[in-house]
Parts: sequence; structure tokens; C-alpha cells
Amino acid sequence: MCAPINMSTAPNFLPEVATETSHDAQRTPSPAYGIISTGEFKFIVALALLLCVVTTVPYAYGYLLSVPGTQFTGMMERSYDLNNYFAYIHQAASGKWLFRNPMTPEPHRAVFFNLEWLVIGKVASALHLPLAVAYSLARLFCLALMCWGVYWLASFLFRSVLMRRIALLATMAGGGFGWIAAVHLLHIPLDSANFLDLTNPYFPFFWALKAPHPLISQSFVILSMGFFLSAERSMGLSHYVAAGLCSIAAGSCRPYDMLFLMVAMTVFIAASYRKNGGARASTVVLRTLPMWICIPLLAYYFWIFKMHPVFRYWSLPGAAPPTTWLICVAYGATFLLLPFAIWGLIRNGFGDAGLFLTLSLITAIVLSEMHSVFHFSSQFGSNIPVPLILIVLLGLEPAILRLSTRKWGIATILGLLVLNSFTSIALASQDVVLIRRGEYRANTQLLRLYSWLNDHTRANDIILADFDRSNEIPQFVQSKVYCGYINAVNLHDKLWAVRQFLDPKTPNVFRERLLTDNKIAFILLTPEEERTLEVFAESSEVKQGFRNNAGVIFVVNSAQGSDFQSPGSERR
Repeated sequence: MCAPINMSTAPNFLPEVATETSHDAQRTPSPAYGIISTGEFKFIVALALLLCVVTTVPYAYGYLLSVPGTQFTGMMERSYDLNNYFAYIHQAASGKWLFRNPMTPEPHRAVFFNLEWLVIGKVASALHLPLAVAYSLARLFCLALMCWGVYWLASFLFRSVLMRRIALLATMAGGGFGWIAAVHLLHIPLDSANFLDLTNPYFPFFWALKAPHPLISQSFVILSMGFFLSAERSMGLSHYVAAGLCSIAAGSCRPYDMLFLMVAMTVFIAASYRKNGGARASTVVLRTLPMWICIPLLAYYFWIFKMHPVFRYWSLPGAAPPTTWLICVAYGATFLLLPFAIWGLIRNGFGDAGLFLTLSLITAIVLSEMHSVFHFSSQFGSNIPVPLILIVLLGLEPAILRLSTRKWGIATILGLLVLNSFTSIALASQDVVLIRRGEYRANTQLLRLYSWLNDHTRANDIILADFDRSNEIPQFVQSKVYCGYINAVNLHDKLWAVRQFLDPKTPNVFRERLLTDNKIAFILLTPEEERTLEVFAESSEVKQGFRNNAGVIFVVNSAQGSDFQSPGSERR
């Protein structure tokens, strides 16, 4: 137990005004702030199960649907980022605990740690599951975990059970205005690119359906915020430690999320320090404990991404965030209601829990715009939706509770929640349609090429292919590729070299030098690339290792020696 604290310096979590009518209080008993009753827990479980089912239906359909010559990838997204994640999950499933960068050929030790990819890979290995299935298990677990975390976080703002349930529904099932793009079905021209919530991870439902990476990290972010508010309320050492450990868990998946938590907590502590007229040194040390816990991991990632000779190239690329008005449209009704909520908060006050979430929201917005400092600053945007939704609901709480006491009030609230979920419904429906059309599937012939490479390559062998194939290979193969992702060393030079290699006008002398200088052992060409490079394919520098209708693999003689035996071809 920690030493007694002078409660005059402790945060005030009591609201400044009563927010529930007596009628509503009798109809829905109100537990204390930060406390969740058994009945509330049942609601959380029910909603979590419903969301798990809804977000899993497209996956199940993908596995059950049979399309000749293809195999369901197990994911609702096709992206270079996702293939990169699976490259590290493949290493973990192969027995590794620390990772190397397989997307670039430079020699280096395995020093990179990521908790998310490590656990998923180990689960896949222990249960003998495909990597995508193990990823889906993590997705479902963290979806349920986040449902509980969001409800717990809401309990520090609302005593009303109704408000807590609205907060959970609006956060986990809500979306922006992307559903409006469906008017194209009525032959009304409308550019869907203006609705970022259709293609970008701006809401938890999108994460749960298509982007498990931010979902996994954010589930720990929300838990960390909950433990921090609980610790601020009781000044309990164990909850400060738990907040720090959850921050580490989030940071070991996505370092920017841990940095966000550290900044948001620091800003809040500074604001409350000023508000309360100072505090004892022991109180400050206790309240800043979560940040101190995170510092060693923050230092490790600074070394990895800023100083390591290979991994530092990961922090060099990065695109600027979208324009502000597109982001505002992406948040839909939540953004439109924000001015009214701010007015309500100014009139009624919001206590220290509301202040913490408000400062967290401001912190996330500011960090997401600091592209000149953080090249992947858009990742901070994942920390915007939960505080934004909760703050808007807090500002509108008196109006919502008054509405709930009127005739058809509850029905009106439910109708608005359903309307707010239209984009989520549209996303899930769209994925079912896309799966029916054959999307999210891999060519089985191409997978056989990758399987052959995995069986015939060694860990330090280097494979040359076009960028798309190179980006896919490391999730199936133990070896490295010449240039497979934006974190490749000297990315632009390598991209230029690959383009030159595949250009039929390039002399063979350039190709031979590229193969020799980089000790490339295997070349994978598509049928089109092979036809344009027919002269090189027939040279003495390479010999055929394996071919099928998806492509051909050449073995570089200088890297393999003359004793390599070609296993033949496969035609189907």
C-alpha cells in the first residue's frame, strides 16, 4: 500500500452538476463512478459477442466460398503494410523471439521486438493454425477486451447506465458519413474518396473488421487510460503500475500509442497541478509512475528507429495526414455535435475524468498533425475517436437524459445509434459482396511458388522479384528479399534497380552486376516478365528452378554453385 495522500491535491472526479433525473435514476440504477455492476457486465458481453459475430461473418464466408484456382487470404484487406506484419508473424511462428527485417538484404542481427506479432506467431505455432486464423483470434480477443475497456472508461464519466451503454454502442459500432456514398447505387454521382471512414481506420468497428493492428494496440491504450483514472481516483499504487504496464503493451505493438499516453498523462498532471495549486513531491512521483515505467521501452524504440543501421530506415518514409476537412467529414455526426457538446461542457463542467479525456483528445489531434517531427504522425489519429465520442456524449448528457424520459425517447435514441452505425453496416455488407466477387483471394499457383522457395532457400538467401511479389514473399518464406517494403535500406535506389532489372532495354551486364554485388540467389518472374527478359532467362547466369502458370523461379548459378538440381516444372 502507498503512503497516505493529501486528498486536497487529489483529482476531483465528482461532476459539478447533477446529470440524471430522478425518474431515470429509478428506472436505471446508477452505480458509483468507475464501478460496473453485474447487469452492466452482461450487456458488455452481449454486445461484444454480437460484434464478434458481425465482423466474423465476412471471414467465414470467405473460407466457405470456393473459387477455382484461388485461396482465401483470411484478411479483409490487401496492403503492403499487412504483408509486412505477416512477415514478422511468420518469423515468430518459425521459432524467433526477436525479429530481423526480411524486406531488405543487408546483414543484421534479429533485434526488433513487437509483442503483437510475437504472440500471434507463437499462438499459430502452438495451435498449428494458419497465420491469418491466429490473427483473427487476436482480433476477436482484443475486440472483446476493448468493449470492456471502453465501457469502464465511460463509467468514470457517467453514473447513468443508459449513458454508459450509449457510449459503448456509439464507440464500438459507430462510423462517419461514409454510408452516404451508397447513393451511387441510385446513379447519383458522388466521389467516395471524400469519405475517409470507408477506407481508413478512423473508428473501432473498422479496426475490428479490417485492421486488427490498431485494434490490438488501442485495446491496451483504453485499458491504460482506465487504470490511470482509477488510480487518480484512489491514489492506488497498483493501478498506476497497471496503467504503465498497459501503456508498455500498447507501445510494444505500436510505439506511437505509448508516446501518446505518456504525453496525455503528463499534460493532464500538469493541468491538475496548476488547478489544485501544487502538490507534494511524493504525489507527483506516484502520479507520473506510468510514464517512468515506459521510459526504457521508449528508449529502446528510439534506438531501433533512429539509430539502428537497418531499422532506422523504417522511420524515414511516411505520408502527410489527409486534409483537415476530410478528417472532419470522416468523423461524421460526432464532429457535427462537437460544438454543442463543448457549449454544454462549458456550462456544466466535466470533472477531472472529463478533463483527462479532453486533454487526451487535444494531444492526439496535435500529435497527428506533427508530420515534420513524426513521419508516421497519422498513427496518432487512432487515439482520437474514443475520447472524441465520450467527450461529445458528456457534453450532451443532460439533453440525452431529458430525451430518454419522454415518450418515444428511448426509441429515438436507438434510431440515432442505428443511423450512426450505417457506415459500419455498409462496410460489413461491402466485404461480403467483394468476397462473392472473388476479392481477398490469393492465386494458389503463386502460393506454390512461394512454398517451393520456402523449401529450397536458406535463411540468408536473397530473392529478387518485382515490388509486389517481394512484399508478399517474406510471410511465406524464411529468406530475405531485395526490396519488399518502405523500410528497405535505400528504398528508392533499390526500386530503381529493380525497375532497371525488369526493363527489357537494360543490358545483361547491369543485371549480372546487380546479382553479384547483392549476392542474390533466386529470381522470381511473372510470365509477362519472363517473356520480356527471354534473352537473360536463357543466359548461363541462371537456370530454372521451378515454374508453373503463375511464374518461374530462376536459381542464380554464382550464388548456388553447380550442384543445385532443378526439381522440374508444374503445369496446371
